[in-house]
Amino acid sequence: MNILLLNMPVVLNKVQNLEPPLGVAYIASVLRNNGHNLKIIDYEVERFSENALMELVRDFSPSLIGVSCRTASYNSAKKIIKFIKERMPDIFVAIGGHHATAFSENSILDTGCDAVVRGEGENTMRELVSSLSYKSDLSAINGLSYKEGGVIKHNPEKNLIENLDELPFPAWDLLPLKKYIVNSIITSRGCPFSCVYCDKAISTREVRFRSAGSVYKEIVALNKLSPGRLFYFVDDFFFLNGGRVKEIFKLIGESDFKINWRCQSRVSPLDLELLPEAKKAGCEQIIFGIETGDPTELIFINKKSTLEDVEKAVFVTKKAGISVRANFMLGFPISTHETVRNTIRFAAKLPIDICRFFIVVPFPNTVLWDYVVKHDLIEAKDIDWASFDLYTTNYKVPALSRYDLQCYSGAAYIHVLKKSILREIFISGFMNFVTLLRLIIRTKRIRGNLSKSFPSIFNLIIELYFLTKNKSFLYKIGFLSRIISIDINLSFNQ
Repeated sequence: MNILLLNMPVVLNKVQNLEPPLGVAYIASVLRNNGHNLKIIDYEVERFSENALMELVRDFSPSLIGVSCRTASYNSAKKIIKFIKERMPDIFVAIGGHHATAFSENSILDTGCDAVVRGEGENTMRELVSSLSYKSDLSAINGLSYKEGGVIKHNPEKNLIENLDELPFPAWDLLPLKKYIVNSIITSRGCPFSCVYCDKAISTREVRFRSAGSVYKEIVALNKLSPGRLFYFVDDFFFLNGGRVKEIFKLIGESDFKINWRCQSRVSPLDLELLPEAKKAGCEQIIFGIETGDPTELIFINKKSTLEDVEKAVFVTKKAGISVRANFMLGFPISTHETVRNTIRFAAKLPIDICRFFIVVPFPNTVLWDYVVKHDLIEAKDIDWASFDLYTTNYKVPALSRYDLQCYSGAAYIHVLKKSILREIFISGFMNFVTLLRLIIRTKRIRGNLSKSFPSIFNLIIELYFLTKNKSFLYKIGFLSRIISIDINLSFNQ
């Protein structure tokens, strides 16, 4: 069977993500191993053209088109599915991802697709393709919601893949690897913690680990395809199993090549003795989900960590020679002007290199979503899913306006980064510029290299851009004035 898989962006023809879509690539690899012909279009990095899509479909003649989206990209998915079904109604179209899993019935009704692949998709897709090939009953496929005779049916949940080593490596050759800035690898699935903002419908709270040997083999294979590129371990909590990551570090250290990599981690529980070993194995950055610098908000989000844990983890990471990126969230339902300011002040005290101040988004299928719906803080009807982009406030925070939160987010970047920006310009500016030129000559790319050469400046500019994009010139002037005022106030009221 010929199968076309599409990965959807938030906005068509606007690049916002330069990381390969692992979920789609895994599904493609599993299906190809079962004898099917696959093509992938990643609209995160490829331009969308109705004529080009129609030409591809005519030439390739897929019997099944799979569409992957998240909540923010659901609108794009809906547009393309409707486009396909209006012109080629006989092609079976399935949609998957967190959003479709959360709203399976609505996704079928809203988009006109034939089925929703819920949760972890590899085995469900494999069984769906087999069923379509032999024209057998879909009712036996767990993890599938589908439309039959005008009725939507929901089959039982699919069992998780227990042995992740059995999965083939993602189908890297079907992706435009040169357009990505990292080699992404997932070495485990699941997270045992229960933060209120996190959707565990797909990876779940049952953690499954790949073996160190499997991970290393993928590193070797991917390094041959994209030599010298930064690796990104996308696990929710890379250091969760200390013994396993030590094995990975050992294998990397014994290899005849070196890699640089980054990963995501919690601040607690975290074995801090792993950090020097991680540095020796090539770790250049750890992304910590800190979320808030206010103790009451930490309790509300069920983070199971303290501000003391944050400080210790960040300082030990820096001491090990590893760069720190810290992610924060502004605008929980209980947030006030004071709690948000506490977060910004706390962030400014930490020796972080890169920061992100996301505006809180209550994603479907989370405890936070249930809370805001229960307390009438969001209009569940006629929601613009594209606004779930972490830069826009899409629900009512009782003590703060939407404009307040956007301004606090902008002010946070200035307040936290201004000292680093001055150092990048006046102390190391010349060498940073030389580094940038060398990287551009070697990679023939500006984006990605700016963030390496002038990380704090790039951090500030790109975040202010996303906070004010599509706004008028007068709005931007007022916004800059307000965030500078907030920064000055924070500086004088430490």
